[in-house]
Amino acid sequence: MHLAKWLAHTPWPILALDLLRANLVGALFTFAFLRFGMPSQDSFQFDDITALNQGIFLTYLILAMIVGGALSIKLSLPVLVWHRRRTRLDNGLARKRALRLPVTLSLVN
Repeated sequence: MHLAKWLAHTPWPILALDLLRANLVGALFTFAFLRFGMPSQDSFQFDDITALNQGIFLTYLILAMIVGGALSIKLSLPVLVWHRRRTRLDNGLARKRALRLPVTLSLVN
Protein backbone atom coordinates (compact mmCIF):
# COMPACT_ATOMS: atom_id res chain seq x y z
CA MET A 1 0.00 0.00 0.00
CA HIS A 2 2.88 2.34 0.79
CA LEU A 3 4.33 1.69 -2.68
CA ALA A 4 1.00 2.59 -4.33
CA LYS A 5 0.80 5.88 -2.42
CA TRP A 6 4.41 6.67 -3.26
CA LEU A 7 3.92 5.82 -6.96
CA ALA A 8 0.92 8.14 -7.13
CA HIS A 9 3.23 11.09 -6.41
CA THR A 10 5.73 10.19 -9.13
CA PRO A 11 5.55 10.52 -12.93
CA TRP A 12 4.85 6.76 -13.22
CA PRO A 13 1.04 7.07 -13.68
CA ILE A 14 1.61 9.39 -16.66
CA LEU A 15 4.10 6.92 -18.13
CA ALA A 16 1.67 4.04 -17.61
CA LEU A 17 -1.18 5.95 -19.27
CA ASP A 18 1.05 6.83 -22.23
CA LEU A 19 1.98 3.17 -22.67
CA LEU A 20 -1.69 2.19 -22.44
CA ARG A 21 -2.60 4.79 -25.05
CA ALA A 22 0.12 3.56 -27.40
CA ASN A 23 -1.02 -0.04 -26.98
CA LEU A 24 -4.66 0.89 -27.65
CA VAL A 25 -3.75 2.79 -30.81
CA GLY A 26 -1.70 -0.18 -32.00
CA ALA A 27 -4.58 -2.55 -31.26
CA LEU A 28 -7.01 -0.34 -33.20
CA PHE A 29 -4.71 -0.21 -36.23
CA THR A 30 -4.26 -3.99 -36.09
CA PHE A 31 -8.02 -4.56 -35.83
CA ALA A 32 -8.70 -2.16 -38.69
CA PHE A 33 -6.14 -3.93 -40.87
CA LEU A 34 -7.50 -7.38 -40.05
CA ARG A 35 -11.08 -6.27 -40.66
CA PHE A 36 -10.80 -3.90 -43.63
CA GLY A 37 -7.31 -4.17 -45.11
CA MET A 38 -7.21 -7.85 -45.93
CA PRO A 39 -9.12 -9.59 -48.73
CA SER A 40 -12.68 -10.43 -47.72
CA GLN A 41 -12.18 -14.22 -47.62
CA ASP A 42 -9.23 -13.85 -45.22
CA SER A 43 -10.51 -10.94 -43.13
CA PHE A 44 -11.87 -11.13 -39.62
CA GLN A 45 -15.61 -11.88 -39.40
CA PHE A 46 -17.69 -11.20 -36.31
CA ASP A 47 -19.44 -14.56 -36.77
CA ASP A 48 -16.14 -16.31 -35.96
CA ILE A 49 -16.19 -15.13 -32.33
CA THR A 50 -17.34 -17.77 -29.84
CA ALA A 51 -17.82 -17.57 -26.08
CA LEU A 52 -14.71 -19.71 -25.60
CA ASN A 53 -12.62 -17.33 -27.72
CA GLN A 54 -13.93 -14.35 -25.75
CA GLY A 55 -13.09 -16.05 -22.44
CA ILE A 56 -9.59 -16.92 -23.58
CA PHE A 57 -9.03 -13.38 -24.86
CA LEU A 58 -10.28 -11.72 -21.66
CA THR A 59 -8.17 -14.04 -19.50
CA TYR A 60 -5.09 -13.28 -21.58
CA LEU A 61 -5.83 -9.55 -21.53
CA ILE A 62 -6.16 -9.43 -17.74
CA LEU A 63 -3.03 -11.52 -17.18
CA ALA A 64 -1.05 -9.44 -19.68
CA MET A 65 -2.12 -6.22 -17.96
CA ILE A 66 -1.13 -7.53 -14.52
CA VAL A 67 2.24 -8.91 -15.67
CA GLY A 68 3.00 -5.83 -17.79
CA GLY A 69 2.11 -3.47 -14.96
CA ALA A 70 4.21 -5.39 -12.44
CA LEU A 71 7.20 -5.51 -14.78
CA SER A 72 6.96 -1.84 -15.66
CA ILE A 73 6.84 -0.92 -11.96
CA LYS A 74 9.81 -3.18 -11.24
CA LEU A 75 11.84 -1.68 -14.09
CA SER A 76 10.78 1.92 -13.39
CA LEU A 77 11.21 1.89 -9.63
CA PRO A 78 15.00 2.47 -9.50
CA VAL A 79 14.66 5.40 -11.90
CA LEU A 80 11.79 6.88 -9.90
CA VAL A 81 13.71 6.53 -6.64
CA TRP A 82 16.72 8.24 -8.21
CA HIS A 83 14.47 10.97 -9.59
CA ARG A 84 12.99 11.65 -6.14
CA ARG A 85 16.26 11.52 -4.18
CA ARG A 86 18.78 12.95 -6.68
CA THR A 87 21.89 11.73 -4.87
CA ARG A 88 25.22 12.41 -6.52
CA LEU A 89 26.64 8.96 -5.79
CA ASP A 90 24.70 7.13 -8.47
CA ASN A 91 24.16 9.85 -11.07
CA GLY A 92 25.92 8.14 -13.99
CA LEU A 93 24.32 4.73 -13.56
CA ALA A 94 20.88 6.16 -12.81
CA ARG A 95 21.07 8.51 -15.79
CA LYS A 96 21.90 5.60 -18.11
CA ARG A 97 19.06 3.56 -16.64
CA ALA A 98 16.66 6.48 -17.07
CA LEU A 99 17.66 6.91 -20.71
CA ARG A 100 17.21 3.19 -21.39
CA LEU A 101 13.83 3.01 -19.62
CA PRO A 102 11.55 3.83 -22.61
CA VAL A 103 13.20 1.20 -24.80
CA THR A 104 13.11 -1.37 -22.01
CA LEU A 105 9.43 -0.73 -21.27
CA SER A 106 8.60 -0.89 -24.97
CA LEU A 107 10.26 -4.30 -25.20
CA VAL A 108 8.40 -5.56 -22.12
CA ASN A 109 5.02 -4.29 -23.22
